Amino acid sequence: MAAVLVHIDLEGNRPHRASLVALAAGRQLASSWGATLYAAVIAKDASDVDAAALGKAGADKIMVATTSVAIAPLWAAVGGAW
Repeated sequence: MAAVLVHIDLEGNRPHRASLVALAAGRQLASSWGATLYAAVIAKDASDVDAAALGKAGADKIMVATTSVAIAPLWAAVGGAW
């Protein structure tokens, strides 16, 4: 089965607005392919993620990778390259 994976940046425990836009685009793509849409989140703790907001935005499944190091938004890491 096909899958579409969308990286989600958080502001506090809520998904960043840009991530919700990316999730909406992912939803269109996943629907056209008959694929599952995954929201991929990096957080300190899985309870830090507002799963309801991601589900409302179209995610079929949510994957949370936990870490003990400081989390920087993806844009902070790669934005300069763009």
